[in-house]
This record gives sequence, structure tokens and C-alpha cells, in this order.
Amino acid sequence: MHKLSLLLALFALSYGNIPGHSQDRSPRIYLLEHPELVRLELLPRRLELNEDSEVLRAPYPTGAKIYFRVQATNTSLQKVTLFIIDTYFQDRPELFRDGQIVPYKKGVDDLLRAKDKQPFTRLVESVNVDPNDSKVIGYLYLNIWYGRLQPGHYQLSLKHRFELGQDWIESSSITFEVVSKMENNQPSSHGRP
Repeated sequence: MHKLSLLLALFALSYGNIPGHSQDRSPRIYLLEHPELVRLELLPRRLELNEDSEVLRAPYPTGAKIYFRVQATNTSLQKVTLFIIDTYFQDRPELFRDGQIVPYKKGVDDLLRAKDKQPFTRLVESVNVDPNDSKVIGYLYLNIWYGRLQPGHYQLSLKHRFELGQDWIESSSITFEVVSKMENNQPSSHGRP
């Protein structure tokens, strides 16, 4: 566990030495000790060109690819560096349908256990967030966690960690509806990322 934290710290320190990246000498807070300094929010997708904001309040038809943006807000007085490693290592969505927990689709629990043992399967990225600033740090695609959602009223929240051994922080929750395609006579109003 300490080896992973050391690796992440070394990556952050060397990031400024990569050609094309400016070296920022301002102090950083490494979130292993202070994850509560970041507030997470789940946001709907962005509007596409010429779309009315009403489409974001429309129900999703069954079979739609449903996703949400994950936004991090730095509530501290210093710039922070957030590591982006792997959604299966860092995220644990919690989805309720009509008040009942929705289990992950088959195979996801095994994948989560494997990621807990070996989180580094791709290059680690980092995002710098200034004090009182917000940045989208990823997307939460529900189809990779749950598969096809049935009609109903849903409430979604996200537990997230930035580093191994860190406490989970929980996002705000977001609600949405899924209706059968028969009920939704309009073409899908929910676009792609």
C-alpha cells in the first residue's frame, strides 16, 4: 500500500519535468490524508448544439446509454492534484431503482476485486484543481456497471477514492427516470459524451 502511494507521489513530482508541461512550484496537498477537501457531484451530460435544456429532464428510454459527468470541487485553500487511475479501481456507484439497490451486472464484482489487487493497468493521469475551482474528472457510464436498466425511478450516487488506502468520498446524488420505449414516443433525447 505504501509502495503505491510512493509511486503516485513520484509521478506527481516528475510530471512537471515532462517536456511540454510547465513546472508549477506551488504547494500541493496529496489527498491520501485529506480526501474530504474535494466535493464530488454527479452532473447530467452536456447539451449538444441547439439542444434545449428540457431534454436533460426527459426520461431515458430503455436501452439508452446513460452516463453522468463526475465533477470535483476543491474546497481547500491550496491547489490539489487528483489522480485518475481506473474507474473500476476508483469508483463504486450506488444505484437504487424504486427504493431497491440495483446490483452490478455479472462479472463486475470479480473485476472490482482484481482492480483492488492491481489498479495500474494504464497510465496514471492527474488533474490540478485550484482552490474553489471545479473540474470534470471523468464520466460514469451506467451500462458498464449495470447493463440495460429497466423502467423505474432511479437515484444514483458515487463513492470515489483518488488513491489506494484512502477513505472513500461520496458524491451528491442524482435522480432520473427510465421508461419503456413504448411509453416514450419521441426519439431518444439523450446524446453521447
